[in-house]
Amino acid sequence: MLAEDIALNGMKVIQINTDGILVDCPKDKRATLDSLCNQWMEFTQLKLDYDFFEIVAQRDVNNYLGKMTNGKIKLKGAYEILKDYHKNHSMQIVSQAVVDYFIKGIPVEKTIRECKDIYKFCLGVKSPSNASFEARRAYKGEIEIVKLNKTNRYYISNNGYYLYKINNSSTEKLHNYTDTKHPVTFKITPFNKYFESEDYDICYGFYIYEANKLISAIETTQLSLFYYEL
Repeated sequence: MLAEDIALNGMKVIQINTDGILVDCPKDKRATLDSLCNQWMEFTQLKLDYDFFEIVAQRDVNNYLGKMTNGKIKLKGAYEILKDYHKNHSMQIVSQAVVDYFIKGIPVEKTIRECKDIYKFCLGVKSPSNASFEARRAYKGEIEIVKLNKTNRYYISNNGYYLYKINNSSTEKLHNYTDTKHPVTFKITPFNKYFESEDYDICYGFYIYEANKLISAIETTQLSLFYYEL
């Protein structure tokens, strides 16, 4: 009801869920917005709180980032960096690069290439009960096959293995990108056990590509609707 009243009075509702509404409110409409909110609170006997954003960059209702006027950063979905323990923590560097791009104006390539924490580049994968994972590579004229664990950690590297998912009926080669201008299958280095190296041979291009996908989901398709500098 409140969202309808706001929209009917010339303000844009950016998103709405069960406990909040994100509104683009021009300064000359602020008094109207306050009046509508006060009427709604009087009618429902519920209390509203306000948060104010400097920047909102949103792909959809479940995936967005924002910077509030008090300096607090709000991250959701694909744009989260430090996630709850039960969520997938893969490729933290990608989310970090996207947040730095929108909030600080730092190019994604700079954030990714200057990061020295190998764990932020790692991906995790867990096999279902009917499948397993293998790492394969050509080695000394033969195909070397490494049987992987049920749960695995690895990172994308310039050299290394191709990652396969095996089940009873099929063999799937993972990280096979056919949607790019030049189709490519990225290689991996298993990292279940930590090892120290001066050069981990990270394929930075993969992580830059993934970060730019998250950015372009906002900038190229929905910039006029979902990206604001208020």
